[in-house]
Amino acid sequence: MIIQCPACSTSFSVSSEKFGEKNRKVKCSRCYFIWTANSSGKAIEIPRLYEPIHSQGDLNKEILNKNKAPDHPLPVPVSENKSEGSSVYSLISLFIILSCLAGVWYNRLLLLDVFPFIKPVLKIVDPSLDIRGIDIYNLNTKSTVIGDKPALQVSGSLINQTPYKRIVPNIVIKMVGNNDSVLRQEIINFNDRYFLRNERYEFSYTFVNYPDQSNKIQVEILP
Repeated sequence: MIIQCPACSTSFSVSSEKFGEKNRKVKCSRCYFIWTANSSGKAIEIPRLYEPIHSQGDLNKEILNKNKAPDHPLPVPVSENKSEGSSVYSLISLFIILSCLAGVWYNRLLLLDVFPFIKPVLKIVDPSLDIRGIDIYNLNTKSTVIGDKPALQVSGSLINQTPYKRIVPNIVIKMVGNNDSVLRQEIINFNDRYFLRNERYEFSYTFVNYPDQSNKIQVEILP
């Protein structure tokens, strides 16, 4: 088959068996122009020419005799660009890295339990790490009288909803009035006690002679 350079119009006689059945890049051995030819030798991807043909010298067309060997070398195949394969490997590597980071994030409580020294690093990305998975359960209030003074008893429990052993966090109980102003509050410290999976830890506190303008109770877990 015949391959013709799109830049200088030089024709080459090439064996179709040696050329192959796929598209491939070739380089003209006369003007060194590179383009893509299909399995029939036809140019299908031609880069833009930045110089006019007449500036490349005297390149008069010659009538090709198929039975005569050419006076110049055949076009030189160009190695395929491997950047596409590199891009695939880069995407795979990125996917593996993101999967590892997602696994660390999902199991951060387990990692914290096994490797407690990484806690400062994990708390940078998750400040609520100490209380994540711990909720307030069965909160109740009960009015009573103690020493002829009105009193309000607040009780409830903390529940560990994670499958790991956790430190029981401290809590603050607030008596809130109008405009969400805090009238009185009390911090309950559990002194670094632990509870297991789905285990509850009871708490209770009684406010004596509390302000009349208080209208609700808030219980918050302290990180």
